[in-house]
Parts: sequence; C-alpha cells; structure tokens
Amino acid sequence: MKKIILTAAMLGAVAMSATSASANTGAATAFDAHYLNNSNCATCHTSTFTPATTLTAIGTAWKVNGGTKDAGPTTQAQWDTLDGDAAITTAGFTKDPSWTLPAATTTPVETSDGGGGGCITSSVTTPLMMVLAMLSLGFFVRRKKS
Repeated sequence: MKKIILTAAMLGAVAMSATSASANTGAATAFDAHYLNNSNCATCHTSTFTPATTLTAIGTAWKVNGGTKDAGPTTQAQWDTLDGDAAITTAGFTKDPSWTLPAATTTPVETSDGGGGGCITSSVTTPLMMVLAMLSLGFFVRRKKS
C-alpha cells in the first residue's frame, strides 16, 4: 500500500511540475509579427522560472515603449521609438516592411502551439508540487518502528 501511495505522490509531483510554467504568448506574437526574426522568452527575460523575472535590455525597451506581457505598444510612435532602440538593432531584429499597426484588442492573442514569450509561472501549482514532494519524501524516508 505504501508503494502505491508513494508512486501516486511521485507521479502527482511530476505532473504538477510539468504544468507549473505556462506561456502568455501575446507579447511574443506582437513582437514576432513586427520583426522578421523569431523571439523566445530569453529575448526579454533573463529567467522564466520566477514570477518576477529580470528583464533584458530588449525587455526593458519593450516595457518603456508601452509593451506588456499581453501585447505590444499601442501607438505607432511607440513602435517607431522601439525600432530605433539600440538593444533591438544590436540584437539584429529588423522590422517587417509589410507590418501595420494592429487594431486594439482587449484579449491577448494566443497560439495553439503553446510557444512564445511573455513567460509566467503559475503561483497555484508550485505550492501543490512542493506539498506532494514533501509527502513523497516522508513516505520514502519513513522507517518502521520495532
């Protein structure tokens, strides 16, 4: 019985850890639609494993010019300033000449492939994963009393 509980707890911990990180692709979709190069989480974030990540120079430029985790800048002037930012040009990102300012939207654009940036970590599954891991460890190291 203990082996079944231990196995279930271990599988639960593994399953929870697989779902603890999720990507909000609104920012990446906006970025990739504007620039010819593809981005990833590391384009704007130095780490994707903590809720409050430190931004790279490109992430800082994105935020300063009106970009959010859900969408890009909302005005043409903000996009133009972003295009001239040294971090963007140094990284080799070039504007797509056919790009036009998209209409305002109130919901983030999601893709079905699950890829992209604007990465966030779920604050709900992390504590659950920790509890399951501690339970698993408790069953593993527990010894029978004589």
